[in-house]
Amino acid sequence: MADGDGPWYDGLIDEWDKEHRARAIENGHLVVAMRMRGHSADDFTYDPRYEPYIRRLGLLPFVLQFKRRAPPVNHAALTALVDRWRPETHSFHLPFGEMTMTLEDMAMISGLPINGQAVTGRVSAVNWRERTGILIGVQPDAPEEGKADTARVRHSWLKAVRGNTNPCPQGANDVVVQQYARAYLWYVLTKVVFSDATGNSALWMFLELLNNWDTQYSWGSAALAYLYRQLDLACRRKGDTSSLAGFVWSLSVWMWERIPVGRPDIKDPNMANPRGNPDGLHDDDPYRRPTLAYYWEQVTVYTGSSHVRYKCYMNELDTLTAEQVHWLPYMEDRDYDLNEMCTRDSHLWRARCPMICFFAVEWHFVDRVARQFGRRQGIPIEESNKEMLSLHRFDRRNNQDISDWANKHRAWIEIWNQRDTLVQSENRPHNQSAYQKYQV
Repeated sequence: MADGDGPWYDGLIDEWDKEHRARAIENGHLVVAMRMRGHSADDFTYDPRYEPYIRRLGLLPFVLQFKRRAPPVNHAALTALVDRWRPETHSFHLPFGEMTMTLEDMAMISGLPINGQAVTGRVSAVNWRERTGILIGVQPDAPEEGKADTARVRHSWLKAVRGNTNPCPQGANDVVVQQYARAYLWYVLTKVVFSDATGNSALWMFLELLNNWDTQYSWGSAALAYLYRQLDLACRRKGDTSSLAGFVWSLSVWMWERIPVGRPDIKDPNMANPRGNPDGLHDDDPYRRPTLAYYWEQVTVYTGSSHVRYKCYMNELDTLTAEQVHWLPYMEDRDYDLNEMCTRDSHLWRARCPMICFFAVEWHFVDRVARQFGRRQGIPIEESNKEMLSLHRFDRRNNQDISDWANKHRAWIEIWNQRDTLVQSENRPHNQSAYQKYQV
């Protein structure tokens, strides 16, 4: 470890390292457990009439799984994990090496499609209220005098006009049903997957993506890119009200699957065996079966002092060994059939490529976590710190003059479009001797 204020090792970016939670902890500063934003969308009425449209988008597996109440989130355990995130490598730095959430994890947990167009496009706020009126059938009010127009609506407003208090009318025509379906998806996507720092609003740009039901987007890679970006930000937040946004539910399940720190007990044994729990979702339709997240739906998360548990989880991660990690959790027999979408795009899981979600371009550095795929871990490619810094300066708040992210990121989109050719070629199995060389 380096002395003074410089980075701990040469691969780190000084600008980020000085702000990092881990640096503050190392210097004896008190940091507290974060609040995890988003999670659950069970408070918005779902109507089976939406299903044909949701299915066409490729989002039916995700919606059927995540429209239900989220399991409790262990804020303290997730915060201890966030403390080990490094924006330079998009991975958690643990005592034995690196781990991260990959496209495989996102697909298995969420059922979101990996293959498809990059999730990006125009974000111009010109006439966005009128466009919203066309797409969901009701137009948001103009902002009060003196307040900025932020091209977003509150989730509470969306629920009031298209949710529980105003459900889709019986006998509604096809146009109206589609408008309600868009409002529902807009809510679920921005509440569960693309939640912002407030956790209570839906950005306009995501609704515009729901205009054409047959456009196939890579929602899974966008969700992972957005989560990476939120982790990049959260690991440098140290205030008492710091939070993590993005698809926190998926990260929570990822941690439970792989790392025995903060792992809850399964409360209802039937939930581990959907065949013994006839809730109407587990039938012969392969796209209505559960995703891996179903296994963790009914759990008992440890409670108590958040501050005490946070310190305990930090200590547990400090002493975690490679032998304690569940490297290949999806090889287990779950005693139930997973949703078809979980494995449909498995040919892309090991693609080393940029993942895109509007302004965010985040690299999928699978060469750094080969052991998570049962492959031999070599020495990872060192990325350009200059390029990483440049990419992370693109954000929504500081680039409001950019109205078309698809045009701005066209070079990165072109690389994404070559994803089939970017799959890692290392097929030799994990080797402990090679892994020890990597650790050195």
